[in-house]
Amino acid sequence: MTTREDNEAEALREVYLGDGLYCRFDGYQFVLRAPREHGDDFVALEPPVLKKFEAHVKRIHVLQANSAA
Repeated sequence: MTTREDNEAEALREVYLGDGLYCRFDGYQFVLRAPREHGDDFVALEPPVLKKFEAHVKRIHVLQANSAA
């Protein structure tokens, strides 16, 4: 049986998203990591920025759906 702590630990570990991009949650922000030959690139999405990014993605999906109709 999985405990709550196990679930939280699993959620906080770094996961591979695809296209060479990894993501982890540090308890406050999502940290994206893109490994490169001469060192990794990082982007940290704080909650307000993540919210704006999610709204932007949603807006694009709506525009695409409307243009396909």
